[in-house]
Amino acid sequence: MPLNNHGVGRQVGPAEHRYDWKDLALYALSVGAKAEELSLLLESEGPTVLPTWAVVPSLRPIFEALAALEGDLADVLHGGQSIRLHKPIPPGGALYTTAQVEALYDRRRMAEATATSRTVDGQGELVFETAWSILYANQGGWGGPRAPKGLDKNTPAGDPTWVQEQRTADTQALLYRLNGDTNPLHADPAVAKAAGFDRPILHGLCTFGHAGLALIRTACGGDVRRLAAMHCLFRKPVLPGDLLTTRVWDLGDGDIRFQTHVVDRGDAVITAGHAEVTP
Repeated sequence: MPLNNHGVGRQVGPAEHRYDWKDLALYALSVGAKAEELSLLLESEGPTVLPTWAVVPSLRPIFEALAALEGDLADVLHGGQSIRLHKPIPPGGALYTTAQVEALYDRRRMAEATATSRTVDGQGELVFETAWSILYANQGGWGGPRAPKGLDKNTPAGDPTWVQEQRTADTQALLYRLNGDTNPLHADPAVAKAAGFDRPILHGLCTFGHAGLALIRTACGGDVRRLAAMHCLFRKPVLPGDLLTTRVWDLGDGDIRFQTHVVDRGDAVITAGHAEVTP
């Protein structure tokens, strides 16, 4: 069944998202925070909020907007993700997100939908923005517009400035889904096998969170406030228990590039990664 082109331009929100330190600590643990990173985990420390948490309050309004395309969620793949921070995320309270479907492109075998969101605090001040690339398998070929040439930056040649290894737990997807993304592909073995996987796979956004934490530990010197923006493409799935390695290149003036691989299989799971880091 073809996607509904009339869904382009659909806007939803503002959707309210209330949260407290427990939600933030859960998210940090679900993307690999360690016991010594107490500023991310203790209420007495705030806690400080990982910038990649921006995807959590954005998820529901984004998919409510995408519902206007009438696509089959069983065919959905996450193509890419971006976040941009405009101020530190408060350690609790309420945020308000407006989401919109921006475009729908024909990629021959697949269709690509792009959607964006803006999140403000209770005073109406912009806190962060997100951009999503969502792929619909077997939904292309209707003669629609082609996606514009991307602005993704190539991974630089030469040795990376830093390398960060992160072992995911065999319960990682089961932990991450408690943030609100309860797609059974990431939890139910029968659903995963029906989709062509040997077992449940990790959420792309969980891998995104691991990469973001790797950037904070390296390029940001442990300071979450320095990560101003982050973008990447998702290439291959990660299995819970996989060992990830994120290679980070510092090109100067806050221009950071990164790529994430699964060590055992050698698969590049995140590519075209770039980030902006403040001094």
